[in-house]
Parts: sequence; C-alpha cells; structure tokens
Amino acid sequence: MIALNNINISYGNLKVLENFSISLEKGKVHCIFGASGCGKTTLLNALTGINKIELGEKLNLDNKKFSYVFQEDRLLPWATALENVLFVLRDRYCDEEAKQIAEKYLNIVGLGKFINAYPSELSGGMQRRVSFARALSYRGEVFILDEPFKGLDFKLKTELINYLLESDIKENSYIVFVTHDMQEALSFSDYIYIVDGPPLKIIEKIEIHKNK
Repeated sequence: MIALNNINISYGNLKVLENFSISLEKGKVHCIFGASGCGKTTLLNALTGINKIELGEKLNLDNKKFSYVFQEDRLLPWATALENVLFVLRDRYCDEEAKQIAEKYLNIVGLGKFINAYPSELSGGMQRRVSFARALSYRGEVFILDEPFKGLDFKLKTELINYLLESDIKENSYIVFVTHDMQEALSFSDYIYIVDGPPLKIIEKIEIHKNK
C-alpha cells in the first residue's frame, strides 16, 4: 500500500490539495477522473515528489522508482526515439542490454521502424508512443500516467491497455492514471475516483468488477 495522508499543496493563495488523503493498492489500476484544472496533475506530482508537500505525510513512497507518462511528452528534441528511451536505461543496464530493452518497447508501441527518427520528424501521436515506451522500459514500481492515451488511435490504445493488463507490469506495480475519457477509465481501471476541485476532493470511489 502507498498513500498520501492529509496532504496540503498550494500555488500562491490557491489551495489545490487541502487535507487530501488517498490509499493505493498494488496490482490495481487507479483512475483519477475529473475536469481540467481540478488538481489531478498536482496529485500525481505529489505522489512522485515533483511537487513539494507543505503539510501531511507520504506512506511508502520515498524510495519508490516511478515510470511517468507526462501530459506533455517531454522528449529530448536532439535525441532520436531510441535515444530518448535509452536515456532512462543507461544507469541500470549495460549498453547492449539497454538497447535491446529500448527496441523491444518501441516495437510494442508500434515504432520499430522509427527508432532513428527525431521528435520533430514524428507526429504528436508517435511522440506520445515514445513517451509510453520510455515509461514501460523503465519498469518503475509506480506507473504515473497523465492522459497516457491522448492522440492514440483506438487500435493502439486497446493494444496498450491490454498489454498493461495482461503483462506482469500490473501485478507488480501501482498504476495511477488520469483521463477525461470514461470509456478508457472503465476498460482499464479497477477503481475510478471521481474528483472535483480545487481544492481536490474525491466525490466518489467506484470499484469496477471485470469479467474474467
């Protein structure tokens, strides 16, 4: 279990998280579903430590490794698709193993023929796939997915959702994702948290029972 307990984060006078708490179970997909600007990304950044917490506590988060698909793709413009994925692998693997892993996940997201392309040579959806490959290859203990399927066609979106659900990634990770698409939420999630704000608050928590 990982958790945030009574967390407070403000931007100037705007209280985005105020005494906010959430507990997340390993092996489950937790969807944060709500309108733009209510504080969802701030919540994700509180989990990862990107945003400094003013008050409150984090439980079992400080030493975790995070795989993050940001709302903006945040690719290195001077690096190829392959090099962007390799960037997160070089401290963990030898060069040859890192290259094999990077190529594996670029193939999984359908970019096997574009590994030497630069971000400027790729469409927005293809850049999104590079970001996804980077997160998958890193294999963090916590997957933070902020609008991860934005710009992807239905076929690829379905393939990626199925891969995450059927591979050992879900079983061995905490997965937290944000979406505005209820169909994505229903097909991918074990729990959907309907939220509003700011300050961010959970209106309802829905457990999704999937057919086996």
